[in-house]
Amino acid sequence: MSKADKKFLWYAMLAVFVLLTVILGVINIVNFTMAASDADALTSRIAEQHGTLNAQGDKNGKKNPPGSQAQDADKEFRPGVMGPDSPEMNNSLRFFTVAYPKGSDTGELIEYRMSAISESGALELADRLKSEDIGWTNVIYRYRVYTEGGRTFVTVVDQGRELHTSYRILIISAVGWAAGLILSYIFLSLIRKKIFAPINDADRKQKQFISSAEEEFRMPLTVISAQNELLEKEHGMSEETASIRKQVGNMGRVIKKLSNLAIYEDDAENRADVDLSGLLDERLERKAQKFAERGIRITKEIEENITLKCDADGMKKAFDELVTNSLKYSLTECGIRMTRANDRITVVFTNDADLDDGPCDIVFDRFTTLKNAAGTDPGTGQRNDGLGLAYVKDIIKSHGGRVSAKVEKGTFRLTIAL
Repeated sequence: MSKADKKFLWYAMLAVFVLLTVILGVINIVNFTMAASDADALTSRIAEQHGTLNAQGDKNGKKNPPGSQAQDADKEFRPGVMGPDSPEMNNSLRFFTVAYPKGSDTGELIEYRMSAISESGALELADRLKSEDIGWTNVIYRYRVYTEGGRTFVTVVDQGRELHTSYRILIISAVGWAAGLILSYIFLSLIRKKIFAPINDADRKQKQFISSAEEEFRMPLTVISAQNELLEKEHGMSEETASIRKQVGNMGRVIKKLSNLAIYEDDAENRADVDLSGLLDERLERKAQKFAERGIRITKEIEENITLKCDADGMKKAFDELVTNSLKYSLTECGIRMTRANDRITVVFTNDADLDDGPCDIVFDRFTTLKNAAGTDPGTGQRNDGLGLAYVKDIIKSHGGRVSAKVEKGTFRLTIAL
């Protein structure tokens, strides 16, 4: 599985995980919120009837005698009513109410319709809840504490039967969440090849094209170079032949870099422990004379014995490009710092280039240079081709690192985190 495939699978699974978690989470939160709302409606009705719940009653909540005309008049046909407003709820609700006279800590059980808890247990539970307001206790009991006529009432409703369905939905949601993740992983694993087939094919064709173009360009450049040398032998060097030689050299370097960008692939199996401190110091020493010739002062702070399991050749090329980039764009000063903290390696290149302040990560894009960048190749005097830092980005990313660049108060700062 390629790195692009792994990233696609990871991000796709992350999206599925977030989507399922949000959808199922919202469903269950709303479900339990509605269950609490229904329970509060019941405790509120009980509070309105002074701690009791009459099947039928007069305006004062007093129960009418069975078979009376008043009882028959109170009956109302309401088909299809569910939840706390259902007429059947009056007879099937499981609850108890304990009343506490003003200034007394001893409660009186004034209504008791519950089998899951004894009368003494109900009084003990009410004693614990009398200083509360509204909430849940013992998982399935919803309570309300209220004051009326100088007395404090504690009403506890057993919502176990109603919550049973809610907990079933929660369990089904958890199973569906896990099944959704597993099925999504299997599905995405099966289709990723088809999704990436056009991309991989285009990438393969691009590499083939660049490889073929390299060969096609090298031949005429070789002929031009040979013909130019022949002209110089016959007629001597001139401004025109010198320009031809310089441009042929520039084209050769661009083709080589373009080829490297197209074919670079990190071989993870052949990585080895590399002394990055020594490697960076060595690459700096190789360019020290050129820095001195241009009057650029180098300040380096390289922590010793920093090692990393990496592609030695790739990291060497990355450091070469970074050092060369500093040589191109520094005006008078160049700073290089390498540190390690919490298993994170940080490499920072700074220079006093004449650039506009702000983030400038576009320098890592191929064939891109900053608009007001004034850097030139120290060997040819030509402008930067915009390939070097793109190559660095590819190498660093292949090692799981990040690159960033910004200009602050006229100082260009390029940071690598490995």
